[in-house]
Amino acid sequence: MKITEELFEAYLKCPFKCFLLSANKPMTPSTYTVWVRAQNDSYRNCQANRLAAEVLPNECIISPQRIEDVRGARWRLAMNVIIREKNLQSNIHAVRKILPMGQGRRTQFIPVRLIARNKITRDDKLLLAFDAYVLSEHLGCPIGRGQLVHGDNGTTVSVNIAILLNTVRQVTSRIAKVLSADSPPDLVLNRHCVECEFQPMCNRKAKEKDDLSLLSGMSEKERKEGSP
Repeated sequence: MKITEELFEAYLKCPFKCFLLSANKPMTPSTYTVWVRAQNDSYRNCQANRLAAEVLPNECIISPQRIEDVRGARWRLAMNVIIREKNLQSNIHAVRKILPMGQGRRTQFIPVRLIARNKITRDDKLLLAFDAYVLSEHLGCPIGRGQLVHGDNGTTVSVNIAILLNTVRQVTSRIAKVLSADSPPDLVLNRHCVECEFQPMCNRKAKEKDDLSLLSGMSEKERKEGSP
């Protein structure tokens, strides 16, 4: 199974969620999660249109079948780019292409993620770094930075990819172990549960085994010390 950006994001929130997602377990979206998804989709469409308006019509491509088909073309912005490389896959919101200025310089490819929230998190940066990692592996060239477009004003933040790559590699390695393991990782309820589509299932399982993670505010160390 390929490690997708969806599985990567799920693992950052909860390894058990990553396992459930990979196993195609049934979800129970709440009203809140449906609303958040709709807000994210609306924001992404709005900002994608704004980015496309910044370049000429013939400089923007949408949903290219293969990045190789357009690598040498004179585009400056690619939207909704799906990259597959070995056991990795990422649906990149946008990729900017900066042509080299002068001899000896390389064309730069800059992945862009569109985030509806006004406040960006470390997970947002790691997801962007995952996009850059997959794109870099596919193109065979380093990607030094990416961009997060976020919030009501569409603020653009430049992110240094290099300092995040080691973490991305570690997380993808852990996900690979989850996907290949004979049993799921430990179920530990956390703050993400309130917005997770698997919350009813996980709450039921936690109650069945009287899981200490049901006690809000209890740390992982305290849970382990209290376990039989």
